[in-house]
Amino acid sequence: MNDTIRLNTLDQQLKQLDQKIIDLERQIYDLELTAQSLEEIKGEKNAEIMSPLAGGIFVKAKVEDFENLFVHIGNKIITKKSLEESRKIVKKQKEKIEKEKAAIEKEINELVDEMMLLQQEIIKKQHEH
Repeated sequence: MNDTIRLNTLDQQLKQLDQKIIDLERQIYDLELTAQSLEEIKGEKNAEIMSPLAGGIFVKAKVEDFENLFVHIGNKIITKKSLEESRKIVKKQKEKIEKEKAAIEKEINELVDEMMLLQQEIIKKQHEH
């Protein structure tokens, strides 16, 4: 594979990784909002909330019990968890995504380094001719 093709391939990989970072940052943001909401409802009784139904449609709802929450734990399984257990789940999910983001950022840095070396090689070869 010639250097220019390799450089284009690396550039495409870099763009894909950049998109993954954006997606992970969105997930982290959503989890931070969830954690904040869980903190705010602590000790609440009979509070009114706006509950999402689907596709940007919300309904005003009165929540009688914030201590027993229903949590999606994966594979279409929902289970009842306490507020504290729910907070721990959100924290663990956020930590997992942050680790994944850090690994991708490391991969991006390695790709950028490789691309810079490759560009230097291309420039060197052009000057030799």
